[in-house]
Amino acid sequence: MRAILLVLVFTLVGCSSYQKRSQINQEKSMTQAPVTTDEMVERMRDILDKSPNLSNKQKDSFIMLHGKVIGKTYELNNEIRKAKIVLIKHLASEKYDPIKVGMLQRDIKKMYNKKISIMMDAMADARKILGTEFKMLNDHITDSIHFGMF
Repeated sequence: MRAILLVLVFTLVGCSSYQKRSQINQEKSMTQAPVTTDEMVERMRDILDKSPNLSNKQKDSFIMLHGKVIGKTYELNNEIRKAKIVLIKHLASEKYDPIKVGMLQRDIKKMYNKKISIMMDAMADARKILGTEFKMLNDHITDSIHFGMF
């Protein structure tokens, strides 16, 4: 009886995970790549300027935060690109070294994880800066930047 219950529980959990993964995949398939960084900043500033419920201090703080995040991720993106080039060279090398390839893969994963941490920290900071306007502005900025709805 316990075995049947365990199988049932694992099946339900697996179905739930599969359903969530399907939903995420559908959301990703409907999402377009963002515009250039300059266009993104321009659209974000325009949206902030048109937001009557934000103080100038909130707007300035958010723009500063956004600039800081762009700077940090720009540096990381450069490091990721360099590491990927080295990885590709090692993968194509006649003297393939699985240890070096593994090290490079781990380094790249660490850098991607760092980018995610920067983004999550920035979202928490943005929530503090923007207060009750956070969700509305986030939705508007995301739609405008990623879907071109302006």
